[in-house]
Amino acid sequence: MKMPFSIEIATALTNQLARFTALNRHQLAGQVANLDLWMAEVAHCLVVIDGYNARSIRCFHEDMLEERKLRDLCATLDLSIDPKDLRQRR
Repeated sequence: MKMPFSIEIATALTNQLARFTALNRHQLAGQVANLDLWMAEVAHCLVVIDGYNARSIRCFHEDMLEERKLRDLCATLDLSIDPKDLRQRR
């Protein structure tokens, strides 16, 4: 199964940040100029991940996603679904 976009961008960012651990001091010092960029990327990933459940529920309500698929996606990310969210379907 293809992973959701939120997981893909978080994995890509994690892999990039992990590369910094292997840099020499002078190479790592060169990344100080990019610190704001990397912090913004982390914040963006957190916003995307935090909004995943709400976006999935919205897709369900718009008949773009079946309940079984919604449950499978949420299980993949270890997210729970509030039963009242499923009852509000249009």
